[in-house]
Amino acid sequence: MFADELTARTVADVGCAPRYTRSYTPRVKTAISLPDELFRQANQVARRLKLTRSELFRRALAAFVASSRDAEVTASYDAAFASDEPVEARRIRQRAARRILRDVEWTD
Repeated sequence: MFADELTARTVADVGCAPRYTRSYTPRVKTAISLPDELFRQANQVARRLKLTRSELFRRALAAFVASSRDAEVTASYDAAFASDEPVEARRIRQRAARRILRDVEWTD
């Protein structure tokens, strides 16, 4: 098999070049641009916590993604349980429900 064919097949099958395997390189490397002051602060925090910058950024991103997911769940609950019912109508419905529940014979 020619090297070009091997490379094309490996990239298509595995998603990476033949010299790499998914089990060998489980992480993706990326480059980001940061303002100088934020980079300096990140270095200070990483040193204080005895973390590499990569680990600090991984943890920060994971926390951001989790809080974003939490916010989405909260927003979906708010939308699902939101009521356009006027306040007085809601009070009437709640009083009626209480009257009905008071008249129910509860047994063990």
